[in-house]
Amino acid sequence: MLHLIRSSTKRQLLSTIGELHDRSVSEKNRAITAEHRIQQTLQLLDELDIPQNHALRAVLTGEPHNGEPALAPVLPLPFTFRDAYSSAPRLLDEAAAVTRLQALVGDAGNTPDELREYLLRYAALADRQAEKTGDQHDIEEAERTAEQLLGHDRQHDVTAGLYGHDHPVWTHHGGRGYVRQEYATWYPDRLS
Repeated sequence: MLHLIRSSTKRQLLSTIGELHDRSVSEKNRAITAEHRIQQTLQLLDELDIPQNHALRAVLTGEPHNGEPALAPVLPLPFTFRDAYSSAPRLLDEAAAVTRLQALVGDAGNTPDELREYLLRYAALADRQAEKTGDQHDIEEAERTAEQLLGHDRQHDVTAGLYGHDHPVWTHHGGRGYVRQEYATWYPDRLS
């Protein structure tokens, strides 16, 4: 497919795509840069007059092409495990807070925001526990609670972080990555 593109355009396209994987940029800036580079690449594809540009666009955006679902673009996550939980309370303190929230959420009349805080904090706690122990049961619980949070956010169309709940990046990185993004975005706001 690339052999049909002019060599100068091919170099520019490969260079732009290669920059998506630049490891020297910080985790958060790397995600923003990747989105920007994808947009630049998509603009370049629009300028090219080749039949394959629709297929390349589908790979970069995750949009279907010819009725076939495209692969989701593999973008870096804005937060690593360490970044997401660096200022989080100790596990025991967070477990106590989640238990209190669980009792409140169990009462009738709670708002979607209250339920979301519980789901987010419970999913983050499960994610941290799974990372700490590596136990298969803990990992499954972390994945289950992450999917609960994603389901809630899809239902109520809420997201606090860079990538929305419906972004194709979660196809590759999974719900636990989404939990880390959302917790890292939510928790610092709680401190101010």
